Amino acid sequence: MPERRPGSEVPLPPVLQSGPSLRGFRIGLYLEHLEEAASLWEQRPADRENPELAWHDLGDDQARLEAHLDALVLGADLALAVCRQQALEGDAGELHAALRVFCRQGRSDLVGVAMEGVDPEDEEALDAMSDALVAELPSEWEAGALRADRLGDPRRLRLAADLVAHRQLPGRDTLLDALPEAPPSLRARIVRALGRTADGIVEGTVRSLLDDEDPAVRLEAAVALLRSGAPEAPAAVLREARTDPALVPALALAGHGGVVPWLHQVLAHPPSAAIAADTLGLLGDPRSVPPLIDALATDAAAEAARALDMITGAGLTDEEFVEDVPDDDELFEDEKERVARGEPLVPPDQPPRGTTIVLPSTDAERWRAWWDEHADRFAEADRFRLGRPAGPEAQVASLAAPFVPHRLRRWIADELAVRYRMAVPFDAGWEVGRQRAALEAMAGWAESAKAVPGRWYVAGHYAS
Repeated sequence: MPERRPGSEVPLPPVLQSGPSLRGFRIGLYLEHLEEAASLWEQRPADRENPELAWHDLGDDQARLEAHLDALVLGADLALAVCRQQALEGDAGELHAALRVFCRQGRSDLVGVAMEGVDPEDEEALDAMSDALVAELPSEWEAGALRADRLGDPRRLRLAADLVAHRQLPGRDTLLDALPEAPPSLRARIVRALGRTADGIVEGTVRSLLDDEDPAVRLEAAVALLRSGAPEAPAAVLREARTDPALVPALALAGHGGVVPWLHQVLAHPPSAAIAADTLGLLGDPRSVPPLIDALATDAAAEAARALDMITGAGLTDEEFVEDVPDDDELFEDEKERVARGEPLVPPDQPPRGTTIVLPSTDAERWRAWWDEHADRFAEADRFRLGRPAGPEAQVASLAAPFVPHRLRRWIADELAVRYRMAVPFDAGWEVGRQRAALEAMAGWAESAKAVPGRWYVAGHYAS
């Protein structure tokens, strides 16, 4: 990874490292806290994709991260000095932890030094920077972070986009002005933030991006248009999605019964079969169950099984053993020697190391038997979510369900905003406590929402 250092005008202090003195002991402790906090942050993407972990299980590691950050804050000036050093010379995880400590200590000067040391081409460091500052930036610093005269720096533009998206800040006009000259790597992120403003004013700028060369930009433009509430947006997005595979996920947000047969055709033809399965699962039309059962014999079997469960709530599961593949760093010397000789790590007379995970069943015969028995009860509505007629309450419940994958939770939140005009902010990447609070508010909203369960809605209106 490129070394992060401030400009030459910023003097570097002596290297801080652990040692036999009391000061050296304290430095060692702070370095250890930083390393542990870094490891917990770096593990988050893998944890989100881990089928063994419910989304709320991530709160355990977040609590551990908090404990390490608290220790660094309590370490005062010496801990700050260690954080400054590692923000510039450590890995991305240490940068993340250090920035959070700087914010908690009110040290905007150290935040600025650390940001200057981030390589604009280093995606991992940019993620670390943005995640930390979105989580910790004091509210009184927000206006400065959104100042238009600072957004020529791609690092600050990225942060501004993420702040607007995740904190729902009023930075729409600033981002609209910055969008034409934004680096390609930031355009999708900016458009995503514009979509979170749910403001029809963005329509004129965003609509043309449905033809952008970057598929990620096209998809975010479609989502932004749908969330904006522009009257013509659903028809425009559905029309474009017929010829642009990148826009297929947007059908889950504004599609209706008319797009389902076409998606069945897409499901039968890779490479778009997996995303078609996810989309059909969110659409929830019971007509999709037989085609999805057929797809269990294809490379999209895992997505098709998840879609079947999203529609039916049947709870048919399989157990799968996943053998551990240890990193070289985790092996003892004698184990490394056995690997070098081509010998197994576990003797043949012992069970392999690994984990048994539970996933939606990919057994087509089990699903056909279940559907033959239960299909009649799915004739009462046009669409379903986890076995209930789909509507605000069922869809909020699916967002709160423990094992709905991270990749689908983002679309469920967007779907609630597009179909039912839900205004409660939510992001599946938020920390668990904030998600819980938002879900509680969403449940209250859903109870009072005036929508007939099981019908197709777009922008709060029934769509035939």
